[in-house]
Amino acid sequence: MDEKRIERIRAMEGRLEVCAKRVGQLSEACREWMEVQDDFVALVDYYYSGAWSDDREADENGEIPDDLPRGVLSEDAIYDLLYRQHLLTKELIRTALHNLEQ
Repeated sequence: MDEKRIERIRAMEGRLEVCAKRVGQLSEACREWMEVQDDFVALVDYYYSGAWSDDREADENGEIPDDLPRGVLSEDAIYDLLYRQHLLTKELIRTALHNLEQ
């Protein structure tokens, strides 16, 4: 038996398994992200609307119950999410172009 061939086949089998797993994970992540696009758009619309500013001001004035989660009213939560999504979109485009050029 050719030991180099056997080792090569084992190595390539390992690479196939890793790549197939990652492609599946990326596909699932893309599907999940598409499922929440309406939520993402609603957050963006809310952030840039007068409603977010009004809600934030009400919170600062003590008009919001203390036990109500209000991370959405922080200055950075939605903005940071928008920025991260923007960076991720650029990364996905670069990755897609790289893969298309191979």
